[in-house]
Amino acid sequence: MTDDPLQTLRDARDAARRGAHAEALEKYLWFHHHALEHRPSLTGVRLSYAISEWVELGNAYPPAREALESIQNNNLRFGTSAVLNSPLPCLPSWRNINLNSHEHASALR
Repeated sequence: MTDDPLQTLRDARDAARRGAHAEALEKYLWFHHHALEHRPSLTGVRLSYAISEWVELGNAYPPAREALESIQNNNLRFGTSAVLNSPLPCLPSWRNINLNSHEHASALR
């Protein structure tokens, strides 16, 4: 895997277009977990385009949806167990996964 997160995202898109769903999932996972280590400026891309594309992949490939839901659930668990006055870095990711997967009903109350 390259250390260039944009190339990894392009590769994920290409793999999804080719129907190489497992390969696409691997690349979306890497992008989600490592893109900001290499390029912090990709926060917006990571929380919008990449998640939206990943949701589309999940519509065709259930393991991709399961992986995204697992991340969402981990983020929610972390966010709800954290001290309320501390920063919750997982919540933007959780919120965007919810918005992109049309699961507004599970929003924090």
